[in-house]
Amino acid sequence: MSSSSPRPLTGLLVLVLLGTTLGTALGFAFWGYRLGQDALRQVRQPLLSPSLSPPAAETGGVAFLKEAEVVRRVKAGMVLPGEMPTTEPKPGVSSPGPFPISRQAEGVTLMVTGVEQQDGAIVVAVKVRNDGAYPLPLQRHLLLETAGGQALEVVVEGLPVQLAPGNEAPAVRMTLPVTTLGTEKSLALTLREAGAAAPYLRLSDIPIPSGG
Repeated sequence: MSSSSPRPLTGLLVLVLLGTTLGTALGFAFWGYRLGQDALRQVRQPLLSPSLSPPAAETGGVAFLKEAEVVRRVKAGMVLPGEMPTTEPKPGVSSPGPFPISRQAEGVTLMVTGVEQQDGAIVVAVKVRNDGAYPLPLQRHLLLETAGGQALEVVVEGLPVQLAPGNEAPAVRMTLPVTTLGTEKSLALTLREAGAAAPYLRLSDIPIPSGG
């Protein structure tokens, strides 16, 4: 009879220990939960919605970007008074004549686009176009003359031997020393046919620039 009496006491102790353990576990769990909540309150969650973002004016970064953009534009495009950019004058003296001077006959156009004095030489810019039906001979037929009709010795660049129909020589240069002109004030450009006494085309009163 006495040997069976400790069993209820042992069961009671087991229940007490289980209750104590469970209570302790619940206490630690609640304490950990409170610590987690306090820690989360210290963290700022970033706003992911564009509509909830703070205005750009409230952020210092945007203001800095605007200032930098202003500085960049000022450096790129602003010119202060008295600091206007200067352009170098083109070399040579151009004639103020009414260029271009041109004449046309039977589909052939002869044109002087400008006259310039460079380094002691006169440079005459010429353009020739052939809209006729036959090839147009040019070399030894295109002459630069004085106003009185005297042929001048010139250096010619960009002049083909002949010009086929529908083609042009757009950049012919005729150069001669100023000293060969003497007191001449104007020039004439003529296009002659082989064996013909009269010029096929003639441009007169081409002004000579003075080297001032």
